[in-house]
Amino acid sequence: MTVNEIITLFSRQSEESAYTHDSDMPDSISLWSNYQLMEYLNEGQEEFAERTYCFKDGSNFSISVVSGTAEYSASAQILKIERAELLSTNTMVDTVSIEEFSQTTYYDDYYRRRAASWEEQTGTPQCIITDINYLTYRLYPIPVADDTLKLTVRRLPLNRLTALTDSLEIPERYQYSLLYKLQKEAYSAPKALLMGFGDALMVAERRWEDALKNAVSKIRIKTRGPGKIRYGGI
Repeated sequence: MTVNEIITLFSRQSEESAYTHDSDMPDSISLWSNYQLMEYLNEGQEEFAERTYCFKDGSNFSISVVSGTAEYSASAQILKIERAELLSTNTMVDTVSIEEFSQTTYYDDYYRRRAASWEEQTGTPQCIITDINYLTYRLYPIPVADDTLKLTVRRLPLNRLTALTDSLEIPERYQYSLLYKLQKEAYSAPKALLMGFGDALMVAERRWEDALKNAVSKIRIKTRGPGKIRYGGI
């Protein structure tokens, strides 16, 4: 579905008499511009991605590892890292929070406290810490050779919607639900409330939340891995 198609659905259902497909700015009797509605669609796609983790991407994100450099900028599009692999050795690097890292790093294999500070240790990276600083990743230990760390991530949409001809990026079966996001945001505007859209706003809020919950449930079932087999004791 294109931006123009879903905005047309919205405008017809809202009985927006001033709607024209090529009008980007509101006139004296228009309640919403195409620009406003497009921004609501961008918000909707991002909220959908954040709630459902529907975009899995193993092709577009990597870190160019530089010898002696521990910290690297993170893309704002990445919601979470699911897999990190050093390409030189095809070995996995653990993805951890600073809390998880702190619970495991200060002791060696014999449970003796390490003498050296983890912030100074060097070697082949064993883990990537994702949340020490905002939009920054930290490799541990500090790398001693250049490499590439390939990432498989859950992300936001790759591209923002900027034109009426742009296509929506969320899965096709859920695209119609973005209509409820448009209604929720558009009907909450003061001018719209004065025009009597208050009841429609409450309906739209409920439908959008229900659509998100339904999508979360279906996508989680589709993407989750096989369960672990547990064996009882003898």
